Amino acid sequence: MLACKGQPNLNEQLYLELERWLSSHAIMKPELYTDRFSGGKLIGETSEQIAERLELRRMDAYFESLYGLHLLFAEMEHYPVMKLLMPKLEALLTLSGKKTFRLFKNGYSFEEVQKLRRLKKSTIEDHFVEIKATFGNERVPGLPSAKVIAHISEGNYTSLKEIKDAFPELSYYQIRLAVVSGGDAD
Repeated sequence: MLACKGQPNLNEQLYLELERWLSSHAIMKPELYTDRFSGGKLIGETSEQIAERLELRRMDAYFESLYGLHLLFAEMEHYPVMKLLMPKLEALLTLSGKKTFRLFKNGYSFEEVQKLRRLKKSTIEDHFVEIKATFGNERVPGLPSAKVIAHISEGNYTSLKEIKDAFPELSYYQIRLAVVSGGDAD
């Protein structure tokens, strides 16, 4: 894709796409992405350093940045240059998450996957949050109702704890699933 007369060059187009994505209403903390960049005399920070500086819990920062990336994947048709740089959706899953996903797709229940994988319940929950965040249409165990997801999505929450206070009947696992669903339970 070469720049034509009157068209921005590839670098400019990439910059414009990044700027548009990071300024969208869905990205609440663009620093979670931009402050990791390195180049020239600039050394990027780790995700832990950024979370600390922004006074966020590490897990809140992690899920916020993961949510933003998954939104980017969902809207790739609007970002043609960035699309060229992106891996396939499956690449977003951790190796362990991929193993859990394969078992689940082969019909194993949450409990069966946990038993077969010999992992803690919280680890399998992390995998299903990963799966839901990556494959938005995937039905996963423990997903709250569409109505609950919509209420959470419409709320002005800044932490998982705030959501937990508002929805005490939900587990943190269910809250994380609702958050990564982004208002879409299907």
